[in-house]
Amino acid sequence: MGLSKGKLPIPSNVTRISEAIKPLSSRGVQQVVFYQAGIGSTGNILNRVIGGYSLPALFPAEGLTDYGATLGLPQKACLPIYVTLIREFSFPTYAFSVSRLVCRRSKTLSGPLTQLTFICNNYCRDDEIFLFGFSRGAFTARSIAGLIAGVGLLTKAGLPCLAEVFKDFENRENRNYRPANPDSPFPNKPSASDPKYEDELEKRDLTRLDIEIKVVGVFDTVGSLGIPRIPWLERLHLQTRSTKEYLFYDTNLNNRIQNAFQALALDEHRASFTPSVWAKPRNNATNLRQNWFPGVHQNIGGGYPDQGQSNITLAWMMAQVEPFLEFDADYILDQYDQTEAYYKKSGQKKRPWSFGEIYRSMTGVYVLGGREPRTPGLYCQVDPETGKSTGKLLRDTHEYVHPSTRSRIVLRGPGVDDEGKYDCEALDPYKLRYVDEAADRRPTAFWELRSRYKGSSPKKELPESPLWTFEKELLRESPRMFEFIYGKPQDLQQP
Repeated sequence: MGLSKGKLPIPSNVTRISEAIKPLSSRGVQQVVFYQAGIGSTGNILNRVIGGYSLPALFPAEGLTDYGATLGLPQKACLPIYVTLIREFSFPTYAFSVSRLVCRRSKTLSGPLTQLTFICNNYCRDDEIFLFGFSRGAFTARSIAGLIAGVGLLTKAGLPCLAEVFKDFENRENRNYRPANPDSPFPNKPSASDPKYEDELEKRDLTRLDIEIKVVGVFDTVGSLGIPRIPWLERLHLQTRSTKEYLFYDTNLNNRIQNAFQALALDEHRASFTPSVWAKPRNNATNLRQNWFPGVHQNIGGGYPDQGQSNITLAWMMAQVEPFLEFDADYILDQYDQTEAYYKKSGQKKRPWSFGEIYRSMTGVYVLGGREPRTPGLYCQVDPETGKSTGKLLRDTHEYVHPSTRSRIVLRGPGVDDEGKYDCEALDPYKLRYVDEAADRRPTAFWELRSRYKGSSPKKELPESPLWTFEKELLRESPRMFEFIYGKPQDLQQP
């Protein structure tokens, strides 16, 4: 969430998803949401940067005009992830947040481990698990999903070993890893990447294998957790010289994750916010959708005063999850009304769909971290040991470009900070194309790579994503935009 001095926090999309979950489904299943505040208001300078809080002037935080520690605010509820266990036969549904980072192993593991303990203690066979997260919370969500898919859910007998199992799994690809407790959870344990590891856990009744995760839904997972390199902080020993412990390289999907959805920011240029794009390994059956939207990191995940852009990403995520989890049908339009009220209160004209303010994120300390425009469809595999690109393009990423991108470009929407016209640098290598359709049907749009990129296919294309239930409801509130998106192909302008 973003915080403004003397004002209520602006909710992230993850918080809003938790609010939108119906208390009781049409099948009579209770859907109970448990919320836990995140971190960021305590700790040293670096912890504040990581958690979202920072010292005035030196470390402007995401979506904040003043910050927790200096204002004496309680812990900040920011960037959480929610885990929902859907239980049949009218048992409760649990939704709760994990908001600590899965990094700094000896210091910040308590957050995720506490939540994993909750899952392990409350999970019953046939429960459905949903994980949602934004930014660092997305990192946590994906890490927990990987752990559950990799070694299962520990039993009560296995819970005393959870911290050690977590460390073993986190270091499964680290050839130099030497466990602090080589005989925990069992003697002579192999690497957690070895199938014998999970087999032995199950044999000793320490875990339950083959646990499937219904949905992992994330907003803009960043590979480096948004941590810029600050040389003078290193000299003062306030920042480690190695960022490897903060990095997230696991781009592959496990078959035990049934559905994976990610909303990505086209206009985020901070080098330390490089996105972690998913890729499907061979023979993977996960239903994967990754969609690119206009906006910077927090436009996508929510928390800025103008929620126009994040309403679109919220509607998209809710629409993806709707087949599996029941929401309040009026929630998205209620959010639209709140955004309209913000425009009126702040003296702004009503903004049409896709024209919400894109905030400038490349400010303050992040300028020192460098600039790196995003490259949809062109991300490469990363060597998990070195953190460097292998030069091999990710395959089977199921990336799309959202229709709101087309409307903002073609109809010359406002640029960053409402300066000039919108120019999407991330899509410069692509050209907008249309496929001829019948006159009474929505045009099929796609983005075609202008020239062959090294390692890409001769005709690399990013299709435009379809619009789903909640998205259409939001779009109908802007009749002109609805007409544009669903207009006849011959009437459309080219950029």
